[in-house]
Amino acid sequence: MDFFHYPYSSTRLLILIPEWALNRGAEKLKEVLRPSEGRELLREEIRACSGSFTELMLTNFKQPHNRKYEYRPLSEVADMTEKGQVDVICDLPLDDDLQISHVPLGFSLTTLPNFINHPMARVGIDPVLLSEYLKPLTYGTFPTELAECVREEGRLTLEDAIRKITSTPALLLDIRDRRMLHEGMKADIVVFDPSTVKSPATRSHFKQLPVGIGYVVVNGAIVVSQGQPSERRQPG
Repeated sequence: MDFFHYPYSSTRLLILIPEWALNRGAEKLKEVLRPSEGRELLREEIRACSGSFTELMLTNFKQPHNRKYEYRPLSEVADMTEKGQVDVICDLPLDDDLQISHVPLGFSLTTLPNFINHPMARVGIDPVLLSEYLKPLTYGTFPTELAECVREEGRLTLEDAIRKITSTPALLLDIRDRRMLHEGMKADIVVFDPSTVKSPATRSHFKQLPVGIGYVVVNGAIVVSQGQPSERRQPG
């Protein structure tokens, strides 16, 4: 199982829509989202299953007239449009070709340690790179793991954390020529200071490079030198 040490996730807004409305294709979905008996059924199910929308931030708007809602809470967008929150969940994707994403408060940092310590757990991320607003784990997942889970909280040894970040997921994905320092494998190397490595990325200021990583080598090529990206790769 995968985990990351952040309370926020990110995915398509349509994840809030029940499966019965999603599994018949885009055009059928649009029919359900439009004001109809289908929307009334959606209203009941979404309210019952999704809980509070207070921390749900909307993003990835393509229509220029919708960009004023970018990275605003769903509750605020509902006030701006003078609509109910479920109506916003239906109307905005209809107006923006079903492409809207959201950043919800999705994980409990109270129960997360139970997953971190599990021997079958590994560190993984799936950032949604579809807008200029990114969840902080896009820039900071692995430094945060080393800083908080290892150095500050002592939940993992440094060796265990590195295994969960590198060789364990690589083996699961059957990546045989990467994952460890060994003759014949690709020269992928990260040089970091265990006493200072961390991520300054936050929900509001997410495009921040990590601290305490001096060098990154990808297949023998230096892409980060003295903490700064080289000409071979620039940050997005």
